[in-house]
Amino acid sequence: MHKPNIVLYRQCVDSFKKEHVLMTTNDFDVMVYPVQEILQNQEVVDVVSAKSKIFYKLTNFLSIESNDQCLRQMAEKHLLREIELVEKISKQKSYFLYCLESGKCANVSRILTRPSKNVLLLETKMMDLYHCPWQLWNNWRSQADFSESIKLVLELTNEIPEEEVILRWLGEPIQCIIIPVELFFYKEWYPELDEAHIKLLKRFIEVGVCDLMLKVRDTTEIDLFSYQDSLLYYVNEYQRVPQFNFDQLGIPLQPLYESLNNRTYEIFELDPKKYYLYQMAIENALKDIISDEDSMKKKAVIMILGAGRGPLVRAALNAAINTKRKIKVYIVEKNPNAIITLNALKNEIWTKNDITIFAKDMRFFEPPEKSDILVSELLGSFGCNELSPECLDGVQKHLKPNGISIPSKYTSYVNPVMSSKLYQKNRARDRIPNPIDKFKQTHSNFECSYVVCPKSIYHIDEPKPLFTFVHPNHDPVIDNTRYKALQFKAKLDTVLHGFIGYFDAVLYKDVFISIHPYTHTMGMFSWHNFYLPLTEPQQIKGGEIIEANFWRCSSPFKVWYEWSVSKPNKTHIHNLRGDSCPIYK
Repeated sequence: MHKPNIVLYRQCVDSFKKEHVLMTTNDFDVMVYPVQEILQNQEVVDVVSAKSKIFYKLTNFLSIESNDQCLRQMAEKHLLREIELVEKISKQKSYFLYCLESGKCANVSRILTRPSKNVLLLETKMMDLYHCPWQLWNNWRSQADFSESIKLVLELTNEIPEEEVILRWLGEPIQCIIIPVELFFYKEWYPELDEAHIKLLKRFIEVGVCDLMLKVRDTTEIDLFSYQDSLLYYVNEYQRVPQFNFDQLGIPLQPLYESLNNRTYEIFELDPKKYYLYQMAIENALKDIISDEDSMKKKAVIMILGAGRGPLVRAALNAAINTKRKIKVYIVEKNPNAIITLNALKNEIWTKNDITIFAKDMRFFEPPEKSDILVSELLGSFGCNELSPECLDGVQKHLKPNGISIPSKYTSYVNPVMSSKLYQKNRARDRIPNPIDKFKQTHSNFECSYVVCPKSIYHIDEPKPLFTFVHPNHDPVIDNTRYKALQFKAKLDTVLHGFIGYFDAVLYKDVFISIHPYTHTMGMFSWHNFYLPLTEPQQIKGGEIIEANFWRCSSPFKVWYEWSVSKPNKTHIHNLRGDSCPIYK
């Protein structure tokens, strides 16, 4: 994770002194510099830019949105002159800072979002008595087509916003948090923030804000470095090294279609919590299958489906030891690389156990006898997205009438979200560098599902249950296709970028695993969330109902999801016929 820079934002131009700026530059990573000063202090700018990064603050020309053509063109000319001047003297990527002051921004956004290597930082307060800062920001970035070169600079205020407002800000691409020096108070001769602002700042640091900006009026009247030390303390105290690549879109696994590599198996096996819970479920199942009186006479048959490199086998063997039950284990695995590892384990470690290995696809093999317990870990981030229903339904014919399936039930959940980062990353994947390559592109990345560990995200409403599957499946006609329409309510004005999916599962009786945000199994990290994007962002008003449709479709060779929005705005059905994102059987 990038360590936040400490930025000096000097407001008072009249207090500018060459010697003082050069002194403070040595200690601050970034300086905010009004472009108007460049002409008067070119020598200082050259020295400053050589030592630290500069945020060039552009002048707000109110007449740039004027209906008077003469005034508007004059303002455009001055603004373009400032940009060209910075690009001329800057030896690297330029960062332009522009303050949002008016909701009318069509013309200035057209000028500032022209194609370039520069980054545009839009400054606004977290809350304001006279207008909604988020509306100003959303109006601007919508005019600019959600350009990834536009970032948000958010200024803390004396008043702390409501929780829902804070959550919405956390879903935006924030580059920098401004802390006005007036928010500090001295405690034992050292500047500190109050507890409420510290908690708020902590949340932004944890979500990955790049820079912290100290905003002062006159740098000659305060001890800048004590404030800088205070901000550095907050960064070091609250920034954590991430365990995952947050906000990175990943392609869901297709273990039936492709053989997993050793690196993937290693990641799965690093999650001890999951296999501990599987072991608990197997222990409970063994106690129900074989009573204490019959523990020395009977032997339970356990079938491990998709055993990988053996973690479920170890869980079953440990469960047998803990419950003092005898077991016979049938291992079914189609991956030839995993079979090598399993055979080595059987010949070197599991030599005293009754274990038989079948190097076959679980859907097509014939075991010598039926099993008492079926154990599998075919669950994906959406529960059914790795074809667990199709696999377990095909194997349940090998289960005894009173047999037990682990897992026995699982449910997928979904909720609408706003995340500019996920939208921009997906759009970057969709770009075609050469027009000739357009004919080679057979699908849109916005029609595909992903796995993601989201950090910069706003949950518009709470998750709701979607599809449920039960095993063994005793339906007269087994049909794993599904359709459901869900309704969600937006609490605030927001932008709908897509849907995040989760699942929970009952392994057996009261043994439960979940990645649902409200019931997430503590310490379990095997699964990221499931993401279904929309091709175009949807503007949503607070209080509006979002009606979304979800399908799970199937054909003889593949399974796929389709999704669309019916209210308040209609979208097309994404991934129709599974053309963009099939899950092969």
